[in-house]
Amino acid sequence: SLLTNFLRACAKHGITAILDLHTYPGGTSIGTFSGVWPRWSRFWIYGDAPATDGNETKEDIGRELFQNFVLWVESLATEDPTAFEGLRGVSPMNEPAHLAGLFFGEKDSILDSSLEFLPELPKEMADSYLAELNDSCNQEAEGGYKCTKIPNGNHLRVLLWLRDAAETFRSSSLPSLGKELHMNIIESIFSSSDFSEKYTNPEKEKMHTIASWWRSATTPEER
Repeated sequence: SLLTNFLRACAKHGITAILDLHTYPGGTSIGTFSGVWPRWSRFWIYGDAPATDGNETKEDIGRELFQNFVLWVESLATEDPTAFEGLRGVSPMNEPAHLAGLFFGEKDSILDSSLEFLPELPKEMADSYLAELNDSCNQEAEGGYKCTKIPNGNHLRVLLWLRDAAETFRSSSLPSLGKELHMNIIESIFSSSDFSEKYTNPEKEKMHTIASWWRSATTPEER
């Protein structure tokens, strides 16, 4: 295949490559790079929300695709060792939900005026995940690390998806085989309204929030 030929070429020349899943069915961001512009991206509405939000009849398209991708990468270790040698690591999703914060509260004016690009998690799920994140933050603070608490908001859907992707990678054989997980996340998933007025520099707090999430989603050894 194109990918295995590419990875073999990398190994032949003594370099390694990171395979980045740039987008998923329906588009994961607003814009031309990983979306379906000028249409509203559909992945978070139809590829994540139905299954995540309790509809057991719906496929969890994004998580299943990444799980299958990881299984394929694992298979290279025995089926195509040269291609596997040319792989450094994988990235689950490129700039997931880029610009969601900018378009927060806006509806799809082209196809369905009732839909937001990035829907919020169900309240019970959001509260549970937020408690998990900020409990971890409290423990970090007790250890002397200045941890920024993560605010509630639609961005929790993205953070939860990425946490699950990290767990998929962690549970595979790839870490023990020396392969890396490269997590791609961008501050534009946050709306400035997610941060209280006490912050004089919301953009800086967005970066601190990403750092806090990363510490909660990974172990010191993984970082």
